[in-house]
Parts: sequence; structure tokens; C-alpha cells
Amino acid sequence: MKKVLIMIFALMLVVNVNASIMNNYSDSINSANSYIERFNDYAKYIVSDDNIKFKYENNVLSYNSNFLKGGFLNLSEFNISKRDDKTYLFTGQKYWTMTESGANSNVITSYTAELKSKTDTYGVRVTEYVNSDVEITGKGTYNDPWMFVKIESNEPTIPDTPDPNEPTIPDTPDPDEPTIPDTPDPGEPTIPSDLTYTIEDNTSCRFITTQGYWPSSTANGFKISVGLGEMPTEGYSVTISSVNISSSGVVINATSTSPGTNQTLQKTTYPCAVVTFNQNPINYTVKLNGRILSLPEGTADM
Repeated sequence: MKKVLIMIFALMLVVNVNASIMNNYSDSINSANSYIERFNDYAKYIVSDDNIKFKYENNVLSYNSNFLKGGFLNLSEFNISKRDDKTYLFTGQKYWTMTESGANSNVITSYTAELKSKTDTYGVRVTEYVNSDVEITGKGTYNDPWMFVKIESNEPTIPDTPDPNEPTIPDTPDPDEPTIPDTPDPGEPTIPSDLTYTIEDNTSCRFITTQGYWPSSTANGFKISVGLGEMPTEGYSVTISSVNISSSGVVINATSTSPGTNQTLQKTTYPCAVVTFNQNPINYTVKLNGRILSLPEGTADM
């Protein structure tokens, strides 16, 4: 199953639990068994058979029932990687191996290993087997690491088929929520020829909590409310200065005023002005003090 022994080392560098995680031996095994499942399509690249032989000792691979979906480095593998008593498998982090001895297990502490109690806490480095048909690029260096070549799925996409015996439940709109009409393609505006409107200045719109405008359909027409959002005092106001209707669209111009320096009454207000059309104007722009507005980011109950 292992392409070559060195491939274990390559995968250990790639499939690596964050070095900041320090666990006792039992919890570290749990991390090894669950770590690979965090990745999408891991089964395409990683061997996921039962009874995987992660243990390697005296040149023999064997099965350890505690390690189901990931292993640790074995002490024999660590020693094989040494050159002049140094190895790239130690980068400063102390971590568990799966070479055990009763209540202890070997821990890589530098370029050597020491037996430590399984109740102690050390780092976790997970090893995995690569499927034999997986292609790999790179040189295995820090700047050019081994990388899997993406495997494209050959399975056809099967669309969801609704159950013909299951009734379709339509979405029920919230009657207290303003209806936002669909916005048509701006390249094909159609302005109603009989469009009329009325204006209500200096009113209150509690549903506009941040500066912007809010369109809503009504039983008798279509409203566009222009508001400042939530203000801390009285004295703020919004008025509609003009509504310009042309073949290219409707432009609503609003202006606002602020309280004078003597305004002291602390009271939350929601100043706004409302233009009510007899029907949806389709293509419209809303400006406040000459600046184009957008829909407000937040709304409250109307």
C-alpha cells in the first residue's frame, strides 16, 4: 500500500495537525482517526480500507486496532530518515510516535526520541497512505512540496427528482414584512404612461433603521420611503424636493435637515418622507441631498 517508505514522510509533512494542538496520547489518537475526514474527497487520494497497517517495526508492517484512519510516525521510520544524526522530521515541535511501551510511548523531542507517559501532552503529526493511482507533483521541499494532482469525478450528475406523491408547500410571506418588488432589467425600462404620485414629508419610518430607501407594494399602489435611519434626538426631518418622471426613469430627490444647536430632547426618531405612486414606477433612482441611495442595511418591525 505504501508507494515507498519515504512517501510516509511526505504525507506526514502535508497531513499535519496544527502544531499548537497538544494532547495526551489517547486524545492524540482520536485526532489521528478524525483528521483526514475534514477534507473533501479524501477517499480519492488516501487509502481508507479497514485494518490499515500503520505500525512499522523491525521492517514489518502491522495493524494497530487503535489507529483506524490515520497513524503516527513510527520510531523506526524516524531513525531511517536520519543523516549525520539529523533529520528533516524534527522542526522544533515535540510529538508522539506510535512506538509504544506499556503505559509510555516514544516522543520525538529533538533528533532523538524519549519514552514519555501517555498522560503527558505533546504534539500530533498524522501519517496516511496514498492510493497507488494518485499522481503527485513537486520535489518534496519546503518551496516545492509534494501536491496531489486533482482527480476529476467521472460520475454523472443526477438532478434531484421530486416525489410526485409529496404535496408542494408554497412559501408563506410574512405579512408584517415589506414586499421588495423584483427589479427588471435596467436596459429595458418601461415607465407607466399614467404614473401619478403623492408626497408625505416629515413622517416617521421605524422600519428604516439605517440611512437608505425602502420600496414596498401596497393595496392601492407603490410606496418609496426615504429615511435617515435611527436618530438620537428630535429635530431631524426629510422632505421630497422633486420627483422627475421621464421616459428613461423616475428620479426622486430628497433633502434632510438636522436639529439646531439648542436641540436637547433625547428621543429616538426615524425621520423619513414617503412618495406613493399609483403603480410601480419600474425604473427609479432615489437621491438624498444629491447622493444616490441604496436599500438600508437593517430594518426593524414596521
